[in-house]
Amino acid sequence: MKKPLIIFVVIGVIIMSLANTPWPKHNHDLKNTSCTEEKLANKLKLKWELTQDGWWQYQPAVGGDGTIYAISADNLYAIDHKDGAIKWMCDNAEFSATPAVSTDGVIYAASWNNYLCAINKDGTLKWMCYIGEGDLMSPTIGGDGTIYITADYAFYAINPDGTIKWRIETTDWFWNNAFPSPAIGDDGTIYIYGYDKFYSINPNGSVNWEVKQPLLCYKSSLAIGNDGTIYVPSWYNVYAYSAGGVLKWKSEDIVDVETPLAVGHDGAIYCAGSWFVYSINPNNGIFKWKKGEEFISPYYSWNITVDGNNRIYLCDNKGYMNILDNNGLLLDSFYCGYGCTCIIANKALYIGNRDKFCAYSGLGELYFKGFTANLVENIQHFPGEKISKEFD
Repeated sequence: MKKPLIIFVVIGVIIMSLANTPWPKHNHDLKNTSCTEEKLANKLKLKWELTQDGWWQYQPAVGGDGTIYAISADNLYAIDHKDGAIKWMCDNAEFSATPAVSTDGVIYAASWNNYLCAINKDGTLKWMCYIGEGDLMSPTIGGDGTIYITADYAFYAINPDGTIKWRIETTDWFWNNAFPSPAIGDDGTIYIYGYDKFYSINPNGSVNWEVKQPLLCYKSSLAIGNDGTIYVPSWYNVYAYSAGGVLKWKSEDIVDVETPLAVGHDGAIYCAGSWFVYSINPNNGIFKWKKGEEFISPYYSWNITVDGNNRIYLCDNKGYMNILDNNGLLLDSFYCGYGCTCIIANKALYIGNRDKFCAYSGLGELYFKGFTANLVENIQHFPGEKISKEFD
């Protein structure tokens, strides 16, 4: 007699989380370090440039296939990383901050219309979640797929299906600005700050603790070091806190913090002020070095990026991209335009400025120039009625 054939069926549950791509969100990773393992060539040249009306002021995000998701003039663009061609454009909402990409390729983007939008990687709309408390900031994605986002006086957790998981109201203003993105520690704890308070929040929405910290900087973002220390920017100092909310140190005085914090491979904290760029010792808050007036004024830099060689990239107020080593030595400088933001992905440095989005890579790469949204065929738009908002 034949033995019965027994078939076991294993049912798996796919958990969505932040994508493992070269740059999936604002400030690169859940800890907001703006630090990548990718190494760039010693000399960079223009690979391609995309000319399009509007200011490419927000950091782009990068998908699993290298596609770049960038915002200009309130529109979201999917850009081919090989030649700068536009794959599709979304103008269904007035997008306002760096998007975040999940492991299934869905792009989450905030808008001035008070919507958090989920967009499939083919450019079709998945869902829109209305959040009515003011302008939204750059979202981030937790390990269970929950999307976290702030809006004026409230902090939201959104399920991957677009429903609201929980909401925290505060008396603190979270700034109507794209830069203070939440950071998430290794244990899933979420850290955010507003006008004068700094919060530790559990994934279930309960508040661990809050710390009164005046003059926190809306142009920056907090970051978490490898040892779990949380670095919080004010206008004139950086503060280091333990995971329990205990102050470890306060940095030396800074002249107007103007960028999100970055954390290098050696643990150094980087930020730029109105006239200097600073490297801060993670052990005590003392400056390792500060550079500025002799060659750089980083006022128009929107962020600092650190590559796999521990080199620092930022733009100055004359429109030059400056590349420094971790000792503050200027390695290279080239003109890239005013009001720049930059990320590193696909073995290239991507720079957005007031009128162009560009890719720079090593010598010998193919060179493309002159793509514009008006010249690219088959640009896809979201179906449906465009959402608008009346502003006071």
